[in-house]
Amino acid sequence: MSEPILIQEQRVILRRLRQTTAHHSQLTTTADAQWQSQTRIK
Repeated sequence: MSEPILIQEQRVILRRLRQTTAHHSQLTTTADAQWQSQTRIK
């Protein structure tokens, strides 16, 4: 009986994970770009 609730919770968790992963990849890309531009100056 409680399976639908578990499935809903899993979907919410997966959605949050995707959001944090996307945000993290954006941060990493920005950091990489900044680091590369700093290295080019040197």
